[in-house]
Amino acid sequence: MCASRRPTDVAFVVEHLGLGSPKTQRLLDFIQSMLSEMDPDSDIKAAILTSKDPIPRKALSSKVDTIQHLEQRLGKVVFPDLGTLLKRARKTLGHRVRGEEEVEDEEVQKVVVVFVDDSVEMTSHALEEARANKRHKLDTYVVVVGNLTKPTAPLLHVANGSDHVIYVDSYDDLESQSVLSQVLTTLCRGWSCALTRCT
Repeated sequence: MCASRRPTDVAFVVEHLGLGSPKTQRLLDFIQSMLSEMDPDSDIKAAILTSKDPIPRKALSSKVDTIQHLEQRLGKVVFPDLGTLLKRARKTLGHRVRGEEEVEDEEVQKVVVVFVDDSVEMTSHALEEARANKRHKLDTYVVVVGNLTKPTAPLLHVANGSDHVIYVDSYDDLESQSVLSQVLTTLCRGWSCALTRCT
């Protein structure tokens, strides 16, 4: 198919690219390895087709490009890890603007609910940001979807204790009223909230 008399356009289709899971990164590394095996001076064109671009300015997109340029764009893809999201949660909840100044708001109760499954990697960056969130007194709960049935040390570092970890067997179970009640009940134990379901 790659003979000069039959030039080929190749489309690599990758779903859930926006999630930034380690498995997605491994897929992109594999595609990049395939591209590096092709002749960069050939006329072959290729494209990465995704449901969501993982980085700004469309450095990776559905545009058909040369093998060499596509390989270069793949090398620029950097996924945010859980640590980046925990830091964003702290910045979102930790401060408010008074005039032109950002100030700590001690009167607001700050609750973070983190959703993870077995594809989320607990990096040292994530644990560092989790410690920073605890220093800022963010009350953090972790909802674990999937096979994990007991708290691991990294999960306990992210959550504020084992009573702040909620286990859900599958994504299908998220539609269950009993699971919804379980999550709300757990959140409301230490949360002075005005939700009607809190008791």
